[in-house]
Amino acid sequence: MSDDAIDERSTLRRRVEEAEWWYAIGKQVLNANWQLRKAASVGKGPVVLGRPRIDATDLVVGDRFSVWSVHRQTLITGGAGSGSATGASSTAGRSSLARAR
Repeated sequence: MSDDAIDERSTLRRRVEEAEWWYAIGKQVLNANWQLRKAASVGKGPVVLGRPRIDATDLVVGDRFSVWSVHRQTLITGGAGSGSATGASSTAGRSSLARAR
């Protein structure tokens, strides 16, 4: 095998890994946008892992907010006029329940 063939294979492998990385990032961004679609305001860079149940319509989410709903479903809910808000860099998860009335 020549050095050119090895370089082409490593270049192709690097490009495939980079494409997989961008796909994972895009999938995560789309999931966060979909799961937080009912929120009144969403800051920059939200992260949503899994499939949480977010029913709060007047929820205000700060920058770098993250929700983890992997092993058990995380529930974030609030009634009309409850004024639910989360600060920057806050995290909800591990079967947590956040509710405002």
